[in-house]
Amino acid sequence: MKATFKLSLLAVSVLAHSLFAVDTPSNCRDVSPQSLTAAPSVDVMLQKASLRKIFSDRLMLDVTLTVTAVRDSSIQQVTIRDLRVNGIPFYADTIREQFSLQAHRPSFLPHPLVITVHYHDLDSIAPLRQALDNGKAHVTGTALVEIRMNPFAKLVLLGTRAETPVFFQEDIVLDFPGGPLAKATGLKVLDAVGGSLGEIGETMDTVIANSSRWRRELWQDYAPGLFQAYSRFTLKDTDGNSATLECSGMGFRIGQSGVVVTKEVLQPWKFNPEIVAETKRRHIKVDPASVDLWIWPQTSAPANGSHGLNSAYRLSARQLSVVEVPPDDMEAVLMRTGKKIGKLSVHRRNSASNLALLQLATVAKSNDAHNLTTERSQDHWDDGAVFRSSGGSPAHPGETDLVFLSATEAGNRISLGSPLDSSAWGSPFIAREAGVVGIVQDENSAIPWQQAVQVLKVKTTLAGN
Repeated sequence: MKATFKLSLLAVSVLAHSLFAVDTPSNCRDVSPQSLTAAPSVDVMLQKASLRKIFSDRLMLDVTLTVTAVRDSSIQQVTIRDLRVNGIPFYADTIREQFSLQAHRPSFLPHPLVITVHYHDLDSIAPLRQALDNGKAHVTGTALVEIRMNPFAKLVLLGTRAETPVFFQEDIVLDFPGGPLAKATGLKVLDAVGGSLGEIGETMDTVIANSSRWRRELWQDYAPGLFQAYSRFTLKDTDGNSATLECSGMGFRIGQSGVVVTKEVLQPWKFNPEIVAETKRRHIKVDPASVDLWIWPQTSAPANGSHGLNSAYRLSARQLSVVEVPPDDMEAVLMRTGKKIGKLSVHRRNSASNLALLQLATVAKSNDAHNLTTERSQDHWDDGAVFRSSGGSPAHPGETDLVFLSATEAGNRISLGSPLDSSAWGSPFIAREAGVVGIVQDENSAIPWQQAVQVLKVKTTLAGN
């Protein structure tokens, strides 16, 4: 069956156009009442999936999507987060190709959405083989469609873009291009992969067992120190219009009461060039009284998956405080306003300054088991892992899972072996046998932990030896 889901988008005006930063991902969305009533809707249909390629270390699928808008508009990019096929975690490439939509006319994306699963992320090949053999799959995840609208409103929010998370859970057809013979061949290849891992059916060999042990250790030793972060602020224009935005991110605890987060989740407006541009021209401003932050331990969610606001630490309630925020590290961005092009400064995301150290008013109950180290015996890690979260709010927390990848340190950055979407930003990068060696800040890199220690002025007893 086809998977259909809708999303609401904020009506915004075309007053500022970024030349270099329009594809900058964000974990923020508009939650104003007017965004639910005045905004147009978009239908996204997940048509089918087909096998793209089977490799010795990974499998790739092509997913076909169509988009229908009720208003003429253009898609800027499409991102799928927290994607699972038959319960298996897949990574979806972001489609960053602009294309136009005509009102009420379904349009296929220019290219299929390519999704990938790495075998080292799995405890068993069996669920993957079952999906391919049965020709159907149960798909869950979060869709983010970034759209640029035609001008029809005065209030400028996030420039001319809007991005809203949409949760989906559907069954789709899974095709084998080439017919039954190609399917039989593909299944044999996958069986060979399973055999090379020592797996027959659901039996795991030593390699898989070791991977599973490390996964259990990560959940036992590191997950209790994870925090989800949620910030909220309001933008106002000169006509008295306002809109409230919420942003999400991750953090992790050091010591008994310290929590490290990205500055972007604490002060997100500094990282968006279009908000900066409009603020500079005094069209909009951030209401200081509206700024607030909540953080809560990932493991504090009760069994029913819901939170009460009282379970989170709140900045305005003085349940946490900001201990250290490094000076801003700005970079130049060119912006077009009408026919004019000008420069403005926005905060650099892949920077040591994109960090903040918080302190809890009371000691967190979760176990402080992070293995933190400021010493380096190597600059490449084949076995690394990060956590990623679907975001959420204190009332409706997101879910967290693990992603395994390699990384290499070069200079003052750690280059990630695989790209990560914004759901992993703020997560510690954990190297097997070494512990936390960095903090993820963008799609492709992390900041080394020893550098974070310096800019946050973390005491040696908390930083690790």
